[in-house]
Amino acid sequence: MKLFSQLQSTAFTDKASAQDILLHILEPLIPFYSENCGLLRIGDTRTHYDKSSQEMEAFARPLWGLAALLSGLSQEEKNEVLARIRTAKASEALSGKAMEPQPDILHEVKPEGVQAPTSHCSFSGSRLDLITRLTYVYQRGIVSGTDPASPDYWGLCHDFDQKFCEMPAIGFAMLYAPEFFLNPLTATEKVRLADWLCECNRHNLCACNWQFFQIITNLALKVNGLPYSKENMETGLEMIDDYYAEGGWYNDGNGGDKDYYNPFVMLSFGLIYRDFMAEEDPERCRRFYERAMSFGKDFRLFFDDTGSCFPYGRSMTYRFAQSAFWSTCLMTHIYPIPASDMMALTARSLCQWLSRPIFDNAGILTIGYGYGNLQMSESYNAPGSPYWALQAFFYLALPDTDICWRNLHSAEDTVRSLDDLPDDRSSCVDSLQTPEASISSSEELLPSYGHTSQTDSSCCTLKHLSACEAHAPLHTPAFTTTLLPSVPMLLQRMHKKGFCDQVVALVPGKTNHEGHSHNIEKYSKFAYSSKFGFSIARSSVSLQENAPDSTLAFEIDGYIYTKNMTKPDYIIDEKHIVMNWSPVRGIEVTTTLYPTETGHIRDHVINVDELLYKDVTITAYDCGFSEPEIPDIKENSEMTPAAACVLHPHDITSYQCIVTSLEGGGEDSILIPEPNTNLLYPSTRIPMSKYTVNCGQNHIKTDFRYL
Repeated sequence: MKLFSQLQSTAFTDKASAQDILLHILEPLIPFYSENCGLLRIGDTRTHYDKSSQEMEAFARPLWGLAALLSGLSQEEKNEVLARIRTAKASEALSGKAMEPQPDILHEVKPEGVQAPTSHCSFSGSRLDLITRLTYVYQRGIVSGTDPASPDYWGLCHDFDQKFCEMPAIGFAMLYAPEFFLNPLTATEKVRLADWLCECNRHNLCACNWQFFQIITNLALKVNGLPYSKENMETGLEMIDDYYAEGGWYNDGNGGDKDYYNPFVMLSFGLIYRDFMAEEDPERCRRFYERAMSFGKDFRLFFDDTGSCFPYGRSMTYRFAQSAFWSTCLMTHIYPIPASDMMALTARSLCQWLSRPIFDNAGILTIGYGYGNLQMSESYNAPGSPYWALQAFFYLALPDTDICWRNLHSAEDTVRSLDDLPDDRSSCVDSLQTPEASISSSEELLPSYGHTSQTDSSCCTLKHLSACEAHAPLHTPAFTTTLLPSVPMLLQRMHKKGFCDQVVALVPGKTNHEGHSHNIEKYSKFAYSSKFGFSIARSSVSLQENAPDSTLAFEIDGYIYTKNMTKPDYIIDEKHIVMNWSPVRGIEVTTTLYPTETGHIRDHVINVDELLYKDVTITAYDCGFSEPEIPDIKENSEMTPAAACVLHPHDITSYQCIVTSLEGGGEDSILIPEPNTNLLYPSTRIPMSKYTVNCGQNHIKTDFRYL
């Protein structure tokens, strides 16, 4: 279900309003903490790791948001929360009964799209009660989770333990809010906490982004004067440097993928390290800074002007963690693009995500992407896993006086496209430049149609958008294709009168089979769209269950074979991508993707082994994006802001992917796949061209129009 309605992106650029929204996400968790608060039980689905680790993970991940919120409170508010906790503990000591969580205390926070308060520091008593109770829950939980005598004890770890992934959330809380999560502990409790966190130094961790989990955990121990492993931290940092590729991008491990784990972990955690180690480790921190600056220039192109990114790769259930990099940059005062534009990207992203039905009826984040959907999950997605997304709220750690909270809205509140920013890397803001200068430089780059809001409402009605388009800049091209050689991919951006309503990534695909669930669908389709998403196969026994959108599928003897591993000899440049691949033994395909001003053309040369496939019927289906079934667009001339944010604010043609056979005698048709196969939409249809494939060499060409 939707936890919010009528959201505007301006709600995320006012600090008090953004705090209210985060609290409204956290509040439904309160009834599900264990009696001693060290575990959080919010679901019954399982993972490859044990259930106790799932419950510890669910406990830890909300700390990403809560610790940032507490860090950004005024000193007066911090003192009030701490005083209330001391009073509660004194009362508890007298009565022998712990303070019970009270789910009703958020009733004064508007559940239907939190509106921006007029003051940044005007928490009502009930809101401070909620912050106090959540903080108290986590104080108790950290103590009980690290106490071997407690029933909630998190236990000793083992090699590659999932709990290593959750330790940095506690470390983050110790770094940015130690007055709440470390200082109140007794000497004995601190020793137990440090000893348990040091479990990550006694075992092996996966050679990938996990190394940063050990680094941040040890950093928190070091900064707070607790025992840590300097050797393990240094080894992990050296491994992170080994994973670095070029252009600001890391591989997720040696030879690993370049995907959203860059903004989820690799770049963001490097900036957290730099925030505390710039003086002690200046050379490494300089590298982390330079990589973040380069990465930001590429990553801004992943977002369309509604705030949506194209789903691609694994761990998509982390959803709005897509904007965590921008939020981390704001928190740590790093500006790869102007601060105001990072705030706008974060606000738009959070707005469109929290306008989607991504919560269950208890208000708990679901496993899934655009809606609750276990079909697309990986074996490590537990009920608490989606709360990694709360890293998108890191910017709440900024103090009330930070320039990023200043009101940047104009009376027109028009929509600004980030494509109007210069692409020259030399234009990036120096690390010594102030946020004020960053914002000023952005304002100088505003389009010619007036003073545009940097923190605009991408969630606007059709009527509002039309007004925006009427004043759109004439210089913004209708269509751009950008080569990102470091990833590698070709990014297509489509503008409708200055408003980018879709980003499409054309990719060569994976060159190895290693990976997690649905690895092929998540990395090796031909194209990934911020508007259409992509589909996950349920099986290969029928086209309907395979849902082969954005790929070339072969039907042989009633079984479906699709594009999978790409051979390493692919070619990518500004004009095309050429790749060689084989869906099954005896069939070799060379595919060339040509971006066009309306989409792309696929040119396939298919060689079929005559000995293996003599007298065998082979049918090929060149499939486009999954079109959503969205009757609301046809039935309503105007939509609510939330609907417009989720259903891209244009007419029904915006949701069409037109597929036309150009060569090879294809028959254009529509496939109705199984429901709940697409990441964004539960009900879809896939346009495609159907070809007969013979032994020997075949040549087919298909045009795809979606821009």
